[in-house]
Amino acid sequence: MSVNSENLIKKIQLNPSQIIVSSYFESHIPSILNFEQGDYWQPLTSENNPFIQFNFNNLFDVTAIEIQNINIPKIHYEASSIESIKVFYMTLNNKWVEHFETLNYTPDSSLIERLTFDQPINCVKLKLYPLNFKSHCALKFNLFAIEYLKYNIYDNLVMYTNLNLCSNTMMDYKLVSEYAVQSNIQKRTSLIGDKIITNNILNEQIQDGVCLFTCVMNRNSNIVNNINTWLKQSINQLIIIDWASDDDFCNFINTLNDNRVLHVRVNDEQYFIRTYAQNLAAQLCRFNKICKIDSDIVLHDNFFEQHNLEENTFFVGEWRAARNENEKHVNGTIYLYRNDFLYVNGYNEFIKSYGWEDSDFTIRLMLTGLEKKIFNFNTLYHVPHAAIERTINMTSATHPEVQTLTHKYLLAQMQLWSRNNILTSFNFNQISSNYIVCNRIKTNEISFDSILYDTCKKEAELTVFSWYMLKTDEHKNVLQEKNYNFIVKYLNDLVNKS
Repeated sequence: MSVNSENLIKKIQLNPSQIIVSSYFESHIPSILNFEQGDYWQPLTSENNPFIQFNFNNLFDVTAIEIQNINIPKIHYEASSIESIKVFYMTLNNKWVEHFETLNYTPDSSLIERLTFDQPINCVKLKLYPLNFKSHCALKFNLFAIEYLKYNIYDNLVMYTNLNLCSNTMMDYKLVSEYAVQSNIQKRTSLIGDKIITNNILNEQIQDGVCLFTCVMNRNSNIVNNINTWLKQSINQLIIIDWASDDDFCNFINTLNDNRVLHVRVNDEQYFIRTYAQNLAAQLCRFNKICKIDSDIVLHDNFFEQHNLEENTFFVGEWRAARNENEKHVNGTIYLYRNDFLYVNGYNEFIKSYGWEDSDFTIRLMLTGLEKKIFNFNTLYHVPHAAIERTINMTSATHPEVQTLTHKYLLAQMQLWSRNNILTSFNFNQISSNYIVCNRIKTNEISFDSILYDTCKKEAELTVFSWYMLKTDEHKNVLQEKNYNFIVKYLNDLVNKS
């Protein structure tokens, strides 16, 4: 299908943390701290391979690069030039590919030159290497891509199990657009009016404002250490779901003396079920914008002022855009409108252990036509910890990546989670305006098909084991023979050593 005539070529908007450069104009400091899209970049002659890299929030069809040289006297043109730019791009399978075109560039301080690709580059990241540059060269870059129309295909897909369009958080909007046109689906409108919910689960009226929530089981020290960074934000409510922790920290919450805090204690639970807890928190919030964070996340000053939540958008900590391994763990942080949360029925409650619930939630939001934006990673921080802590209170002690892939494979063969599924219910005992004790109603619980689960788990174990075998020739015969007992022990030992 040809590109819809309504689609436009638009400048790709990036926040400072989505741009990585090997050197920074004038100060020559690593720009990982803060590099604005409009800044000039000066590659250093002391660097062997200077580069500038752009991490996108979605899969883009990049059509052109716009380059402007810094405004300098004409006499210095020869001392501030580059001859060409080598282009590399990252595909969805996380592999860097060298583009066959080398872009030739003749700088002029008074002009902006747009270099257009013969064919759009379909990628999640783009990296540019200037070739044969002179020492005074300083450049400003803008990138352009096809802006596909946003469609709400979610309702249409709910009835199907073939989810090839939505198996990744880096959405291919060209495929979505083609599907929508073929299925005669209209582009997303500003509001889905009949889905607006005006009261929370306690029948309290929803007001304009921000509710921040987190959920925890036996990791109470995270709350104690990080809560001050949350309360100093411009929020109207903070909900803490304490999922049957061994030590009740009600006394600590009382010492905060902050009426924005709602402490919710869930009793009689042996294991932490994150999806249940997060859906409970969202249903309890009293404000129209909600931000979910894990308890090991620190928020820096003016977090919400730096993330203006507009209608038809949401923010997420996309792991593919992370600049280092630790930043990948802000992936579960999300900021969105409460009605958008409820429209896709929150988190998928088939998932009762670690992994993929955040990605599945993000995918469903995007399928409604919402635009995904990425948090500025300079504004939040994940406190590092051992890998085993991610799953220690959950039902499965399996390697976290195995659990994540198992759930991904399972959901790809199931209908999308939607309002056709009934959320878990709770009995509430409101002790005070800031403290609620509740119990989960443990009837009609849903679960994965056991045979399908075992099949997907074995496939996930083989996949994760193969990732580790890429780094070594050891145990390759195990992979060929599909020795699952050895593979499971090997992967679990890795977790225990971390």
